[in-house]
Amino acid sequence: MSPADSKFLTGGSKAREAPCSNILPIYHSPCVKIRIVSCDHEYTVSKDLLCRESKYFSAMFEGEYKEGQQQIAVLGDIEGVVSVQSFEAFLQWLYLRKIKFEITEPEQQISAMIELARFADMCIVTEMEARIARQLKKLLLANPNPQSTESGATFLPQWHAVRRILAAATVEGYLRCEHHRFVQEAREYLTYAVDLLEEVGLALKGLKLGESFGESYGTYQDPLDSKERTIYRFHR
Repeated sequence: MSPADSKFLTGGSKAREAPCSNILPIYHSPCVKIRIVSCDHEYTVSKDLLCRESKYFSAMFEGEYKEGQQQIAVLGDIEGVVSVQSFEAFLQWLYLRKIKFEITEPEQQISAMIELARFADMCIVTEMEARIARQLKKLLLANPNPQSTESGATFLPQWHAVRRILAAATVEGYLRCEHHRFVQEAREYLTYAVDLLEEVGLALKGLKLGESFGESYGTYQDPLDSKERTIYRFHR
């Protein structure tokens, strides 16, 4: 998060203020507090804004649960889902409608995107799915050969946009070489392998066969960047 954005989230274990009093009435609504247990962080967030975007927090703060009475929620750390990083990225999107991580390694950025997607899925923030998928696609196109990310994307619902982007990013390597990106995930996680095979099947539906200088080949449209790819080259 940039220094300009960090003014919204300041102070280690102290209460970390999200903007609650500027621009629109919804930002000036009553606020609720959210704590992350493991790091002893506490955030003050606009209740109306939070509940409008998240059915999870809406049920929590507007229902008959104790959080609704106390206006305080405690989130325990869930590996690969709830962390200071994923929650602050969610707040950044909630208030600024942008997602940016202050990390440079592509593998770490991919992992952070997947963690945020899982947090948004847990909190039923449906508006974030397409945005995260688009940014993840740009990241994968800019970094064509990331190492295995040990991702938790396989825990997302089937046909989730992030799962499909990761599977689409694997198609070219799967068809053209043995050591493709995310090969570890494809081998270790059945659901990832299923996603990959579905994307391969969709790509091969448009397969066009040809011959050039006595060599047969097939071309298909890559599902990630829509460029034409050549596969299965062999001599007769």
